[in-house]
Amino acid sequence: MLLSLAKNLQDMAAPPGESHLLRSQVAAYKKQIPLMYLIVDANMFALSFTHFFTAPYWLTIFIPALLVIASLFRMIGWWRVRNDAVSDAEAIRALRSTNIFAVALGGSFVTWAFLLYPYGDVFAQMHVVFFIGITFVACAFCLMHVRSAAYLLMLVVLVPFTAFFGTSGNPVLIAIALNLIAVSLAISVILQTYYRDFIALNRSKSELQRLHDEVVHLADSDSLTQLANRRLFFSELNRRLVGAAPLGARVTIGVLDLDGFKGVNDAYGHRAGDQVLIEVGRRLRMFGTDFSCIARLGGDEFGVILTRERSDAELRTIGLALCMALREPYNIIETQVQLGGSVGFASAPNAADTSEKLYECADYALYYAKNHARGTAILFTADHQGEIRELSLVDQTLRHINPREELSLAFQPIVDVEEGKIVACEALARWQNPQLGCVQPSSFIRAAERSGLIGPLTDLLLEKALVTSIDWPSDMRLSFNLSTYDVTSTDSAQRIVNVIHASNVDPARIDFEVTETALMQDFDRARDSLEFFKNFGVKISLDDFGSGYSSLSYIHQLPIDKIKIDRSFVTDIERGGAGSEIITTIIALCCSLNLECVVEGIETSGQVEILRRLGCRYMQGYYFARPMVAEKLRHHIADAARLRRVA
Repeated sequence: MLLSLAKNLQDMAAPPGESHLLRSQVAAYKKQIPLMYLIVDANMFALSFTHFFTAPYWLTIFIPALLVIASLFRMIGWWRVRNDAVSDAEAIRALRSTNIFAVALGGSFVTWAFLLYPYGDVFAQMHVVFFIGITFVACAFCLMHVRSAAYLLMLVVLVPFTAFFGTSGNPVLIAIALNLIAVSLAISVILQTYYRDFIALNRSKSELQRLHDEVVHLADSDSLTQLANRRLFFSELNRRLVGAAPLGARVTIGVLDLDGFKGVNDAYGHRAGDQVLIEVGRRLRMFGTDFSCIARLGGDEFGVILTRERSDAELRTIGLALCMALREPYNIIETQVQLGGSVGFASAPNAADTSEKLYECADYALYYAKNHARGTAILFTADHQGEIRELSLVDQTLRHINPREELSLAFQPIVDVEEGKIVACEALARWQNPQLGCVQPSSFIRAAERSGLIGPLTDLLLEKALVTSIDWPSDMRLSFNLSTYDVTSTDSAQRIVNVIHASNVDPARIDFEVTETALMQDFDRARDSLEFFKNFGVKISLDDFGSGYSSLSYIHQLPIDKIKIDRSFVTDIERGGAGSEIITTIIALCCSLNLECVVEGIETSGQVEILRRLGCRYMQGYYFARPMVAEKLRHHIADAARLRRVA
């Protein structure tokens, strides 16, 4: 009966919904259980010693030995797990076993003490009474974290003790029995008070832990998408890299962002943009088995850490699946939009050995994807590593040059093939450095944009171009390229206009060339800058048309005067490639929008003839002239004019 009660009593030990109290009970009392058994064994040894010569050996040796072995077994067991964490189920099992052993061992020790009582003199008998009383009190306090076990121990000890000594007829023993009852009542009150305070303390600790967990969650998660944030991403990446380093294991991360996300914000507002980001987070979670961490790094940029090592082929497959998932339509505010996404992967230790450098490599792979293979996944390679080193060297060198001495311009004519004359010249930036030699414009312009030097460089190069154009025929135009920064910064636009003012060159003779990629970085600001230039009198040319977004809606919204068809459509035109059909379509578009059309990259007379039949009038390329310095250009212009007069 008592054992059944002991087994089931613990089920009511913790209030509903607060099973953590069970774990707290186990954590608190399992450090005191070894002490309790040590006290019991020591007291039992003392009692056996005082009865050794008066009681039978089975009472002073064999039974105590069995009880000591049982208690030592329990004591060692609890000592070994004193610092181990337990689950709710394990806590319930441990507490139930404690209740059972409280009944079993408590009853055994009391029974053994009663069996010893008839042996010995009055002092030995008083030792039995003392043993039961002092051991009971000590055990009750050692079990104070397990209230059910303490109460069961009281029941097992107090009832037979009171019955045995209360009916002895000896006033002293009766007084002791009544005294122990009073002490037990006091202990019960103490246990009840302590347990109430124990619950309150643990509830406070639980609430503090909950608040701590909530703060940690807020600190480590993105409030919009509920993904990990940048902080947690790099923390997890550092942890993975530290664990993988001794094994030489491969750790791969991916950085991805959306293509065209800003257009959604501009067209539909930030609420729509938020809905898109939330949906992106949902789609990324669908790849949960592939990624150990999915994070929003900022804006529309996301980062992932792969769960295990993957081959390059597997990474491309995952990247393709990601891009396809991001291309699926997004339902926002009663409409549907189509976006895309690009991904860059980088792996440690091949690409880098620190989290920051590995991220930079993945980010460069993403940058490469967006500029060369938009909407795909790119793996960071040794070639990219070389490009980064080159860009870094260019970037550092560019910061310490004298730009007026090292930067120059070359000019390439744009020809009207119907009249056979030069109608404009495009100014092309050149950098000749003593250490680096001739640096490609694509490298140093990009470096200048990253370092914030592009504004002053644009002003300087435009100033040089305007000075050169003063000597040209009055009907010849200057075509000048603007960077992303030049068309997305209001301050830059005003400085550029000031440079033109100071040159005394008629703005009507100037064409500003901008690429589609530059416009898409911040479409609204770019459009405002172009309108500002247009109102000033400058004409606007859309460069490399067909290689970027090529959206008719964008063209319709921009103050464009001219379209330059990308050279990629010309290369196969003599072999009957699809370029001729595309060029025909673009020329028809320009006619309907009343725009001039220039085809770039002309290298053969055959290309010229085909393009003339297609209706193209303005052309540019090596067939007519290679880029040349200002002095050589003057001679070229004079020779062209002389040949035209002769013709």
